[in-house]
Amino acid sequence: MLRLKTNVASESGHTKQNTIPLFLSFLFLFGIFFSSVTFNVTPGETSAISGLASALILFYIPIRDVFRVFIIASFSAIFCYVFVNQNLPEIVKQLFAYIQILLVFYTIRFVDFEKLELIIRLMIAVNLIVCFMQFFNLGTVYLQTILDILMSRSSATALVDIGRGVSGVTSEPSHLALAAFLQAFILLYSGLLRGRDYSYFCYIYILLMVILSSSGTGVTLLIIFLIPFAFSNRKVLFLALGLLFLAPLLIDLPDRLTSILSYFTEINWDSAVDVFYLSGFRFPSVLSSYAYSFSEITIGGPGSWFTRIIEAYDYMGIDYKTLGHFADTNDWAPTKPMALFANISLEFGILGLFFSLILLIRSLKRIPYLDLKFHPYYFVSIFALYFLSTAGNPEFLVIFALALAGNLNIHNE
Repeated sequence: MLRLKTNVASESGHTKQNTIPLFLSFLFLFGIFFSSVTFNVTPGETSAISGLASALILFYIPIRDVFRVFIIASFSAIFCYVFVNQNLPEIVKQLFAYIQILLVFYTIRFVDFEKLELIIRLMIAVNLIVCFMQFFNLGTVYLQTILDILMSRSSATALVDIGRGVSGVTSEPSHLALAAFLQAFILLYSGLLRGRDYSYFCYIYILLMVILSSSGTGVTLLIIFLIPFAFSNRKVLFLALGLLFLAPLLIDLPDRLTSILSYFTEINWDSAVDVFYLSGFRFPSVLSSYAYSFSEITIGGPGSWFTRIIEAYDYMGIDYKTLGHFADTNDWAPTKPMALFANISLEFGILGLFFSLILLIRSLKRIPYLDLKFHPYYFVSIFALYFLSTAGNPEFLVIFALALAGNLNIHNE
């Protein structure tokens, strides 16, 4: 029978069974599964539930490791308050985001997902039900009431008026697409789907969520996700691409999905430029941040993105008023780069870029040691963290952290 390694190393060098309370494991799982859910407690759309659970989990892991995390977090706080001349509230928010990332990245390997089998299945079922209710406009009044309690921005129907699809239990369609990869990965990682073709359900689930969301971010990540199949399982590759391109013809979907797919079929410079500008501030903010950090030797520190992103656009010669999001709304406000490592590179200059590159090299070295079934998830997580997943979205960080920790090896008992 397929089993997953869930033991963790103790201070003595031996392994010990995970002793984290079931409630904390559930809290952590809920926080990463539905990262948009804030219960309207926090002002933004990024839930701190997974960060809170991670902080509490620290009390159940070896004390030596707790001190290690505490020292890193304390040093970051001292650096921000003493050496960085920034607006204090923004420093605090950004510092909290980095600390939450650090906590999630470290504590994820101590969470035993096998004990949450029923909860995982239930969360997947709830997300599917909500998506179909939104797609077919079922019970919209009651659904909107529930979603308003869970998050500050939501919709009980598909966003067809702006050419987008359903959002599920998230704040927008692109977040649904991001969450789908993690939810499928957790099913695979926890060993809940056993049998010869148990991983195919995960592929179908991801494909379905991307199609229903009609998200450009989702389509991009799906294509990146499918690249490893060109070397391992071309049947999955051709079947998934075929269904993706046929979906707009088979069911009534927003025109946005059709236009997005047309750009991927026209591989030329003009199409690439169109995608660059129509992506809003996603690709421009990321590429500008990396380019700017390459030439910037000074360290701005957490919170400095607010002014540095404008300098980055100027450095690249990009007029933000021509970008899709701002051209449509005629409104401008500084936005964080839409990628975790682009954000780090922007705020910490060439030092942050160097750190990002070192971590990328280390992460690529892990690939030969992973089970083949995890390669697509790990591959897309690397791409997302560097190009399409913000600091506030923990989905791909979880996959990335588990792979670096060496916990993605299936063995037979």
